[in-house]
Amino acid sequence: MNMMGMMDQAHTLLHQLMMWLHQMSGMPMMNMPM
Repeated sequence: MNMMGMMDQAHTLLHQLMMWLHQMSGMPMMNMPM
């Protein structure tokens, strides 16, 4: 696996984790810092 592929996969996993944390905490997605 190349470096770009690993970075892209890690970014996707991080994004999904942030989405899940916000859903669990009940915070509005509009306040999510990017």
